[in-house]
Amino acid sequence: MSSFESDQPSSQEGRVEDHPTRQRSGAEATGLSSLKVKNGQLQITTLEGQIPQFILDANAAVKLGQIKKAADILNEDAIDEVRKTLQGSQADTTVMLALAKLLFDVDQWTRAEEWYRKICELEPHAFAYNAIAEICLNQNRIAEAAEYHKKALESDPDNEAYWVNYAKALIRAGKRDQGLELLRRRAEEACSDDEGVQSVLLWQLHYVPGATQQMFFEEYERWGETHFPVSLAKTSHSNDPEPSRRLRIAYISPDFRRNVVARSFEPFLDGHDREQFEIFGYGRVARPDEVTERFEKKFDHYRDIRGITVSEAVRAIEDDRIDVLVGIGGHVRDNCLAILASKPAPIQIDYGGINTSGMAQIDYRLTDRVMTPPQMEEFYVEILTDEELITLCKRELPYQTTSFEMLVKRYQNKVFHKTMQMVKNKEDAEDVTQEIFLKVFVKLFSFKGESSFSTWLYSITTNSCLNVLDRRTRQPSWFAIDYSEIKESEKEDEALFAIIHSGLEKKELRQKIETVLDKLSKQDSSILRFRFFEELDYQTITDRLDVKLSATKMRLKRAKENFKDLYNQLETEK
Repeated sequence: MSSFESDQPSSQEGRVEDHPTRQRSGAEATGLSSLKVKNGQLQITTLEGQIPQFILDANAAVKLGQIKKAADILNEDAIDEVRKTLQGSQADTTVMLALAKLLFDVDQWTRAEEWYRKICELEPHAFAYNAIAEICLNQNRIAEAAEYHKKALESDPDNEAYWVNYAKALIRAGKRDQGLELLRRRAEEACSDDEGVQSVLLWQLHYVPGATQQMFFEEYERWGETHFPVSLAKTSHSNDPEPSRRLRIAYISPDFRRNVVARSFEPFLDGHDREQFEIFGYGRVARPDEVTERFEKKFDHYRDIRGITVSEAVRAIEDDRIDVLVGIGGHVRDNCLAILASKPAPIQIDYGGINTSGMAQIDYRLTDRVMTPPQMEEFYVEILTDEELITLCKRELPYQTTSFEMLVKRYQNKVFHKTMQMVKNKEDAEDVTQEIFLKVFVKLFSFKGESSFSTWLYSITTNSCLNVLDRRTRQPSWFAIDYSEIKESEKEDEALFAIIHSGLEKKELRQKIETVLDKLSKQDSSILRFRFFEELDYQTITDRLDVKLSATKMRLKRAKENFKDLYNQLETEK
């Protein structure tokens, strides 16, 4: 006895979990009763000699990605011989299915459809209906595709893939609301560890009129938090810290095959400096082809992970000690997001996604200003830190302003609100905000990173606003501080808030406050600025300083005492 096996994908976009096909055998195997589709893979049990040798040879060629060789094997003469043996009572739907499936795999859709229709006449089966629907879809016979997806679902209502396929078919056929409602209902009913239906829904939302980037961001972020929370991520890695070694960069994708993604990625792959970088590829390619074969040779190391579990793929990446793992494909069929969720590499990047992945485990995105203009940055969970963005600004300015525009977009609302709070006039606030970012543009190269960028920007904002207030009054006045009235408690903070903010509106007192802060130690000055200039709460200050809350309170208390002593000393000298 022998077994025929195939790995036709079930067209369920977004499925991640996959397992190798197990061969089956049995003397009782007849017709399609032995056919099973598990995790998108076709399993057929056959008797010894039941499947013609040329079909087995073609199947082996397809599995190796040798599509042209398989097409040559499936020539008309060979098929005619099969056709003769399948006349009348000798018709064998198992052989028919094996042949139809291989013709589909080598893109001979018309011939494949002929055999699938014969199967449905003799022994109707959900798999055959679904295959006809896929052929109709490939030939833009949209309404007919929806009809056959419905037949597949009616034949096997417990198959989640057929529900998803039917919903997508309805959307393509113009019944958008009906299709989306079906997807939403299936997503709600799906078990918590099944992210597939929700992933398909995310993709289909792009066809909804009136959809906004804010809506996409919220939906993708909710998907990530629900199915792949950051708690799944590995937090330590054993990569060699030697800075002079070649970095190991890996690309993981289901798209190392003949398609538009591979065409855009190949020049990028070719451009790597192999003296500096060691390049790995991890492919979950459902139908390998000549492009797959070419890519395998272009990587320094290539791993076929199609037939292994998520945990096995994660372990393989960890064993390879990958430094940077780049995911390609986003939420498409057979995607690798479940692997990325475990964070098997210390740095993970999304390549070319049109939306956020929704996963905090992915650190960065490879994109450009056309795909992601500065105003869109807020709709991605994969964002640069201030420090990283400033480094890019210093490389680009003054000839390129992309990164600077992102920096402005990140802070312009905060700066405007703070400016409005101080100058109390909208027109002045708008003018001052513009002036502030012009100063940042000019002074950015002098920013050394000794304080956070937000603190530095806050200082520029405060001084710019005070200049406006000075121009309004031109009358310096004095504001006396009576420290004897300040208690060691929350009231002390409130009092010092009032003193500093009232004093900042008085030019002479403002100069005194700045003189005292300059004379204090860096630690004292920083914590006072955090508390009384940026108005941060205790917990936020604690997080910034990376200390315990009790240490923050102690440091703040000591800084206030030192401020008071220095201030009184200046008063005495006066």
